[in-house]
Amino acid sequence: IAGTISGAGVGNGAVTVGLGGDGDLGGTGGAVTLDLEGPVTTYGDRARGVVAQSIGGGGGNGAVNIGGTLAGAGTGNGDLTVAVGGSGGGGGASGRVDADVSGNIYTVGDFSDGFIAQTIGGGGGNSAINIGAAISGGGVGNGSGKISLGGAGGSASNSDIVDAFYSGLITTFGDYSRGMLAQSVGGGGGNAAGNVAAGISGAGTGNGDLVVGVGGDGGGAGDGGREGVALAVTAEAHGQIVTYGKNSGAFTAQSIGGGGGSGGYNVSASGSGAGTGAGGVGIGLGGDGSGGGAGKGVDADISANIWTYGESSGGILAQSVGGGGGDGGFNVTAVGTGAGTGAGAGTVTVGLGGTGARGGNSGRVDADSTGTVFTEGDNSTGFLAQSVGGGGGNGGFNVNVSIAGSGTGSGAVGVGLGGDGDVGGDAGEVYASTDKTVTTRGDNSAGVVAQSIGGGGGNGGFNVTVSVSGAATGSGSVGVGLGGGGAGGGVGKRVELTVDEDVTTSGANSAGVIAQSLGGGGGNGGFNVAVPLSGAGTGSGAVAVGLGGDGGTASDGGTVIFR
Repeated sequence: IAGTISGAGVGNGAVTVGLGGDGDLGGTGGAVTLDLEGPVTTYGDRARGVVAQSIGGGGGNGAVNIGGTLAGAGTGNGDLTVAVGGSGGGGGASGRVDADVSGNIYTVGDFSDGFIAQTIGGGGGNSAINIGAAISGGGVGNGSGKISLGGAGGSASNSDIVDAFYSGLITTFGDYSRGMLAQSVGGGGGNAAGNVAAGISGAGTGNGDLVVGVGGDGGGAGDGGREGVALAVTAEAHGQIVTYGKNSGAFTAQSIGGGGGSGGYNVSASGSGAGTGAGGVGIGLGGDGSGGGAGKGVDADISANIWTYGESSGGILAQSVGGGGGDGGFNVTAVGTGAGTGAGAGTVTVGLGGTGARGGNSGRVDADSTGTVFTEGDNSTGFLAQSVGGGGGNGGFNVNVSIAGSGTGSGAVGVGLGGDGDVGGDAGEVYASTDKTVTTRGDNSAGVVAQSIGGGGGNGGFNVTVSVSGAATGSGSVGVGLGGGGAGGGVGKRVELTVDEDVTTSGANSAGVIAQSLGGGGGNGGFNVAVPLSGAGTGSGAVAVGLGGDGGTASDGGTVIFR
């Protein structure tokens, strides 16, 4: 917290500068190598059988900052307040995980997975709220400025490579108890917190007020795998995997990019007045989101027989998922000025919502099953191989309000733009095969699915601009507004699926075989409202210009081959 109080009969100046502290970096996870021969048995909740895991530490959060000024003088006063919020620290990188496990694994209890091989990059720290505010006044001549900048979210780190091999029998009896999980997950970018810039100023004659506020940007996301390496997860399972509880998938191999951090919101507001001559300017920008991390390649080879009996317990999942882009922060800018019965009052406001960020691309998925697959519960797909691009971030909305009034001569101008969305990430290619029977018994439980799906484009933010001016003689207002543009969807890629044995489904809404490539849909454009209001006893005019944002273009899917 930083504050200044000052005053004088003639001539006074005050400056306040406040800085929030930044968060520190997260620690690094080391490499893990495991070579184990079972058996392994656990009883009790949250008692996993075998875990090989490397996790990077999360970045620290930024500190709150408040900067304030109180200043006044009989004649001649000026003050400036500058406030900068603390930024989040960067996440630490995780290490490579190599795990070779054989022998039976048996767990009895909820949240008790059989075998996990996992690397997780550290997430970026969040920034903290920042506030800059001032109150000032003078008998003759006063000027006040407030500049407030929100801190940025911290950048996340990438995860690393996972190479997991299992041979034997895995059996889990509790809910939320997966059989085998091989996973590489990038850290999520830190979110930027809010920013507020506000003030009140006044003078008998001649007063000017400036307020500027900028929301912080979101932190960058980590990729689901090592930088520069296309294949992140290699997983093999031989023997048999059986799960009995709900939400207990048998086999999962995944690479998941972290989600991009969202931009911070901004609120800029000021009120100023004088007997004669008052002016106010307000500028506000919402923070931008940051791009999603990439999902990397996944290669899964499953000769194990797969059996699941609980609901929401799929048989085989091989998946690469790009992280979603961060949303832009919203912005609100409001300025009011008045000159009483005197002459001359004017306001100008400019506001822009933050821009959304691009979704992360996903990687290639290769999945081959040479064992029997059986699921009994609802919402339990037998075999799913999938690459999904991350969705683009949405633009932040913007609201601008500009108000001016005086006895003679008044004008108000407002310019506002909704933030643009960004494009969805492209999907990767998918190559999948199964040569033994696949059977599902529950509702909403497809047999075999191979999909490449591009991420949807982000939506544009809406905009509302209101300009109000009034005077006994001579008044005018101008309002200009533009809704944010939606962005294009990501591209779906090639899918090849080979099915050599019977696929049987018994439940409702349970397709037998789906081979599909879908391009992402385009984002919607933001709407716009521009309202100029002007009134005077003599001489008044108002102009409005408004455009809604354009929608984004949908993208194409790729070639699909089914054998």
